[in-house]
Order: sequence, then structure tokens, then C-alpha cells
Amino acid sequence: MSNEKLLEQKKSIGFLTGVLIGALVTLLAFTLYTSINQGFTPLLVVPLALSPIVFLNLTTLKAIKKEIQARNEVV
Repeated sequence: MSNEKLLEQKKSIGFLTGVLIGALVTLLAFTLYTSINQGFTPLLVVPLALSPIVFLNLTTLKAIKKEIQARNEVV
């Protein structure tokens, strides 16, 4: 994979991970508020179930950064 592709992938994964984190935090806050006011809602489990995707994306992002750094050291 070329350096340009890696940089593009790093940028897109970083942006989408940020959007996902924002969406999960918003959903968690909304479901907690709803649970407090109306009782337990099964929707509360969704942010917790989708949170491993954030960790996978962060791991991938770290690997891409490491690869870019390794390529820059070789040059």
C-alpha cells in the first residue's frame, strides 16, 4: 500500500472513529436519561455492544501510524 493510501486511510479512520465515539456517547446519554425517567430500556445495551468497534478502529489507527513512521525512518 502506498504512503498516500495509508495517510488517506489514517485520516478517514480517525474521522469516522471520532464520529462513532460521538454517536455512542450521545446514545448512551440519551438512553441513560430515558432509563432514569421511564425505567430500563433495552436500547441501553447498544452503545456498550458497539464500543468494541471503537477499540478495533483505534488499534488499526495505531498500526497505520506505526507503519507510516517505519516507512519514514527507512527513507
